[in-house]
Amino acid sequence: MATIHIFVVFAVSCLVSVSGRTLNITELISYFTHGADVGYRVAIDKCTLNLPQQVAKYSFGDVIDNARVYFANNNDWWIHFSTRRYVNGSHFNITGPVSRLTEAFFTDRGEADFNLSDFDGKTGRLLVSGNINCKATQGGVHATTSTNKGKEITTFADVKASLGIGFNVRYHVNILKCNPNPQQFTGTVGWAGRISSHRLNINGDIEFTQYVELPTATFVMDVTLHKDRNVTLYVDSVVPDTRRSTGLLRKKCVLGTAGSFHIFKV
Repeated sequence: MATIHIFVVFAVSCLVSVSGRTLNITELISYFTHGADVGYRVAIDKCTLNLPQQVAKYSFGDVIDNARVYFANNNDWWIHFSTRRYVNGSHFNITGPVSRLTEAFFTDRGEADFNLSDFDGKTGRLLVSGNINCKATQGGVHATTSTNKGKEITTFADVKASLGIGFNVRYHVNILKCNPNPQQFTGTVGWAGRISSHRLNINGDIEFTQYVELPTATFVMDVTLHKDRNVTLYVDSVVPDTRRSTGLLRKKCVLGTAGSFHIFKV
């Protein structure tokens, strides 16, 4: 399936606006994995464009609501996330909306790679693909956060109360510190983001689901926070057309500062 490739290059010394002060790009991952709200904006007129004529040349942006994250032992890292929104279908001679899926990678090298795919909102048929290249030093991309880092909460009761009264609650999990632990991997593989919705199961445990959607598959993580601070994860990837699972992982983690699952409130 064809996709749109967008390459956004940051200088490592790039500064980003944060709650009245600035962050350099190396601090971005720390803020995102410690409960801060992080977003980005792309100034399309300051980027090199390679887009089909049907795609309007508008600037765009979004928040990084939920993402897969990776840290290597040598401080390399990336953030992988996606968003979907609907755009006007008139450019494609379609009466209904067009679904635009944006997949993004941010890395410690100061780069952000975006893959965009436009689909017919009714049939799901891929319509167009293309690419954009931006540089932060030329003003093509700007990353922001509207909050400081969050306060870590370490008990089931505090998490339940914070969710119940409407706090902005975010999480970060290092899956390689959960059990079973695959010893062949190094670094940190995990997820981070906002708990946008949750439910209480029959046992009173807290459950929520996070996902990163791609054109060819969707990564899904189901989370259950138990009253004893243990956390159960089910991590899977699902092929959209067939809904076929490509392999389910079950992990046991522990909530808290010394554990593998961390929750913050802002």
